[in-house]
Amino acid sequence: MKIKNLLTRTFAGAGFVLIILGGILLGSISYFILFFTISIAALIEFYTIIKKHKENNPQIFLGVAITII
Repeated sequence: MKIKNLLTRTFAGAGFVLIILGGILLGSISYFILFFTISIAALIEFYTIIKKHKENNPQIFLGVAITII
């Protein structure tokens, strides 16, 4: 792994840690909003990966709607 790549990943990781700590310290509502946003983004990323396989056709809208509910 190159040093530039390592530094980029280190700073990105530190940034994510600060965002998560900020969400925790600001209270339960900000904590909920933060992890709700992360969950929706992860679900959409999962559906994007699954959709690349031609035999699978996930119902993205329905999956995200059920997750929100």
